[in-house]
Amino acid sequence: MIQVSLAMFLWGTVGMFTLWANMSMIDVAFYRCLLAVIPLAFFCYYRKELNLNWLTYKAAALVALSGVLLVANWLFLFWSFELASITLGNVSYYLQPIFLVLLGIVFFRNSVSGKQWLLIFASFIGVLMTAGLFSGKVSLSGGGDNVVMGLVFAIIAGVLYALVTIIAKPLKSIPATQLALWQLAVGAVILLPFVQDLSAPFNDDTTLVCILVIGIVHTAIAYVLYYQGIKKVSITMIAILSYIDPIVAVFTDVLFFNHQLDTVQIVGITLTLFSSYLIVRAPKPDEDIAVIGEQSKVYSTK
Repeated sequence: MIQVSLAMFLWGTVGMFTLWANMSMIDVAFYRCLLAVIPLAFFCYYRKELNLNWLTYKAAALVALSGVLLVANWLFLFWSFELASITLGNVSYYLQPIFLVLLGIVFFRNSVSGKQWLLIFASFIGVLMTAGLFSGKVSLSGGGDNVVMGLVFAIIAGVLYALVTIIAKPLKSIPATQLALWQLAVGAVILLPFVQDLSAPFNDDTTLVCILVIGIVHTAIAYVLYYQGIKKVSITMIAILSYIDPIVAVFTDVLFFNHQLDTVQIVGITLTLFSSYLIVRAPKPDEDIAVIGEQSKVYSTK
C-alpha cells in the first residue's frame, strides 16, 4: 500500500514540475520518455522481464498504438496545465473511468445503468463547477478562452488514456513494467522529430532538475513503485489510493501557484472525484464494463 500511495503522491506533483521546467510541452514529454526508458530497461533486465515471448504483429501494433496514445495523453494534459490550471487539468483528467464506461458502450455494446448515467452527469457538472463556470469566474461568452480550452484538453487527455487502457486489455501477457518500457520507447521515437530544442534542459539549472525529476522520479521510479505495489493491494484499495494524485495536485496548485478556490469549486472537485470513484465501484450490468472499470485503476498511471 505504501508503494502505491507514494507513486500517487509523486504523480500529484507532475504538474508542478512540468510548469517549473519552463519548456515546450512537447520537449517535456520527449525527455520524460527518454529519461525513463533507461532505468526501466535496467529494472526489466534485473527482473528478467525483458523477453519477447508475447511478440506478434498484432501485439506489436497494439503496443505501438498505446505508446502513441499515451504520449498524446501527456501532451494534452500538460497543455491543460498551461492554459487553465493544475487543479482543473487533474480533476477533469479523472473523468477517465467515465470515459471507459462510455467507450465500453461503443466498443463492447455494453449497457449502462440509470445510476451510472446519473454519476456521469454529476461528474461533468462537478468539472464545470471546478472550472468556475457556475461561480462567475469564467464565462463561455468571453474572457475565459484559455480556461475552457484547458478544460477541453484535459478531457481529451482523459479520453486518450481511456483508449490506452482498452488497448492494454489484450496485452495482459506482457509484464506491466515491460509494457511501460515499450510505450515510452515508442513515445520518444514519435516525439523526436517534433522537439523544438534538444538543448533546452541544459540552458538552466532549474529546468534540468525538473526534467530529471519528471523523467526519473515521476516516471521510471513511480511506475516501478506502482506496478510492484498493485500486486499486494486490492482493486478497491487501489481505487481509493488513486485519488491521492488529484488531491496532492490541488494542494500544489494552491500552495505553489497561488490558485484560489472558492466554495463552488471545492464542491465541484469533491463531486467529480467522488462520482468518478463510484462509477468504478458501482455494480455493472456487463462483465466487460466491470473489467474495464477495474483496469482504469490498475493501469491508472500518469
